[in-house]
Amino acid sequence: MRISLIGTYHAETGLTSVSELHGILERLQPEVIFAEIPSSKLSRYINGSHANLESQAVAIFRKNHAAEVVPVDLDEPSEDFFRQAGEMFVKVEHTSAPYRQLIDQQSSAVRDGGFAYLNSERCQQVLADIHKETLDTLAWTRNEGLKEIYEHWIQVNDLREKTMLANIYRYCEGCPLTSGALLVGTAHRKALMGKIQQLQCKDSSQVTWDFEIPLTMRQK
Repeated sequence: MRISLIGTYHAETGLTSVSELHGILERLQPEVIFAEIPSSKLSRYINGSHANLESQAVAIFRKNHAAEVVPVDLDEPSEDFFRQAGEMFVKVEHTSAPYRQLIDQQSSAVRDGGFAYLNSERCQQVLADIHKETLDTLAWTRNEGLKEIYEHWIQVNDLREKTMLANIYRYCEGCPLTSGALLVGTAHRKALMGKIQQLQCKDSSQVTWDFEIPLTMRQK
């Protein structure tokens, strides 16, 4: 199976819209869509009531196409995990002017650049800069508790990415379908690409990946 890796954003903003992602899906015509959700969220995802950009675009696409949707993510972490992470990111934002500038830069680029930006090297560089500034700011605060929360955040996302790929490869074993798409937040894109390249060096399966996406005219 050939799978397109599509970096997404969970909320509409400017060119990053439901219609743009729907247009990409129409061009790709995937027979299966791998979704960044746990299995418990599948029913809401496929009917578009999951309340994010991806689920709405997939629901529209599936009105005219018999694409299967496969959830590949872990169950969501606890509310405490999100609360603590949120408080940590707020602390970084309040402390670091460069961090605030990078977040503003990213928000503007996502709005104005759409999926062309979300799947670009430029986007990945901004995300890397945000990560570095977060680490530098937490080091400057000398708050070990906040650093531990961020390290846990990174570990959880690393486990999620490994789980998503393991679930995809498991699904593809003996699968007769030939085309798929993985819709995943763009913050995971670079890490997933690295993990995929490692798997391809070890794995003899028939799974191949495409990191280029077909863009709409408005995005070119």
